[in-house]
Amino acid sequence: MKKFLMFLYVFAMVFMLPMVLMAQTLVEELPGEFDAGVYVGTLAALGTTTVALAEIFIRKIKATTKWVKQVYAILISMIVAFIASLFGWGMFNDMGILMTLLNGLAGGLIANGLAGPALLNGILNAIGDKVSKK
Repeated sequence: MKKFLMFLYVFAMVFMLPMVLMAQTLVEELPGEFDAGVYVGTLAALGTTTVALAEIFIRKIKATTKWVKQVYAILISMIVAFIASLFGWGMFNDMGILMTLLNGLAGGLIANGLAGPALLNGILNAIGDKVSKK
């Protein structure tokens, strides 16, 4: 059963993840090189990337309890957001550190299935307006 589930996981990663990523934006030209900004271009893409990375990490460290897995997913999402902010990828281009970490937290919540991208995007836009006014 474990081998079957691993097969389904690999199938989803190889065939489903690119479809999700391609369905987000219209590509007007053929990409000539690897663009990491695609994987963190939107909040939904950050959540999808976090699911994949967290699953790999959790399997490597053999975490068993549910809350530990959720905490790892949130931490991984925040780390990915911080790295994306350092390199200026996707939506993290010219974003402050507070909003970067909040977007990382939101990506972790999406990866854990605790909230949807539309709800969190609205909350983050409201917080961003308050932060930028100060």
